[in-house]
Amino acid sequence: MVKETKYYDILGISPQASESELKKAYRKLALKYHPDKNPDSGDKFKEISQAYEVLSDAKKRDTYDRLGEEGLTGGGDFGNFSSPMDIFDMFFGGGGRRRDRDTKTKSVYYQIKIPLEELYNGSVRELAIGKDVVCSQCQGIGGKQGSVRKCDACNGSGVQVQYRQHMMGLIQQIQSPCRACGTTGEIFREKDRCKACKGQKIVNEPKTLEVNIEKGMEDGQKITFMGEADQQPGKEPGDFIVVLDEEEHPVFKRKGTDLIMNMVSVCRVEDVCLTCIYASMHVIQCTSALGKDIRHVATS
Repeated sequence: MVKETKYYDILGISPQASESELKKAYRKLALKYHPDKNPDSGDKFKEISQAYEVLSDAKKRDTYDRLGEEGLTGGGDFGNFSSPMDIFDMFFGGGGRRRDRDTKTKSVYYQIKIPLEELYNGSVRELAIGKDVVCSQCQGIGGKQGSVRKCDACNGSGVQVQYRQHMMGLIQQIQSPCRACGTTGEIFREKDRCKACKGQKIVNEPKTLEVNIEKGMEDGQKITFMGEADQQPGKEPGDFIVVLDEEEHPVFKRKGTDLIMNMVSVCRVEDVCLTCIYASMHVIQCTSALGKDIRHVATS
């Protein structure tokens, strides 16, 4: 009996959840509420990350189960939580993101639901996406060559800063997107603006990716398309990463490389088992006297 279930409830799992169930729950929720996908879900993303950080650590989970959330802050390092983005990067293998932040665009994670049959037999899917690409008309400049100059309103930063003085001499700094340049930090005359991208330097184009799901792939496995994330002028594009999400099957459950049948359809005539459903989704005929091992005799 655990003292409280708050962290389990956040991830939508039971206190008896296995490590694989914990990872699957975090993966689905982290991708759903990631700030890049849902900018207004920062607090939810933080809650999910904090719950996973505690429950994925055996010592922290044991302390939480026995003493609750108060036990984590009672001493040691248990009450010091990592950055939600650091947890996300470590989980999805993006540890080098901080080093690449200034030279590469963000990688994109896209989760697709896959039936167990497709993971067993393999398949090929076509995934239609939209991606930002550098405008070919202006080569990512936003206007005619030589017409672009630094925005005076924000001094080229794309952000306007205002200072507001309050009582007791306190000064508040307020930052807001620069309206003069649209956060680009650059301006040019309207007649020099690129007609194709409207001065944004990038355009959105459709793209079709061929996702090759090989036989035996697992839940949570990633298929990476190098350099297929959004483009930005002066930066190397990040990767487009497809994450496989195995759908629950009504009959079979996967355990590593094994398939476990949790329901068998049997018909008995004179103590002989005639039919059962098998993992390849075919029907096989079996014969067996009671108490004997099942023997495979035919496949349909």
